[in-house]
Amino acid sequence: MYVLSAVYHFRQIDFTKYSIGEKIPINIAIDNDIYPLYIRYMGKEIITLKNGETYKTLKFKIKLVEGTIFTGGEDMTIWVTDNNLRIPVLVEAKILIGSVKAILNNYSN
Repeated sequence: MYVLSAVYHFRQIDFTKYSIGEKIPINIAIDNDIYPLYIRYMGKEIITLKNGETYKTLKFKIKLVEGTIFTGGEDMTIWVTDNNLRIPVLVEAKILIGSVKAILNNYSN
């Protein structure tokens, strides 16, 4: 899944070099094609999940490829922990038939 590849790419980015709203280019291979996509850095945000856990996060929008699930465009937002682990805490995305949301349930180590 190319979204997961983008999230793992976050771990290597020095975000002090980017301004809020700036695009970070990323090439993704899907079905033998390479797509020039990007991650848009949206800044830092503190979020509290339904379980009461609060996280300092980095917020991004990801440009998606139009296909059988996604409509394309910047219709996915991802919050990752603002530390060297960059653990995905919350993901929200529009899909062709509505929307999806993924929330971190638990983690260890």
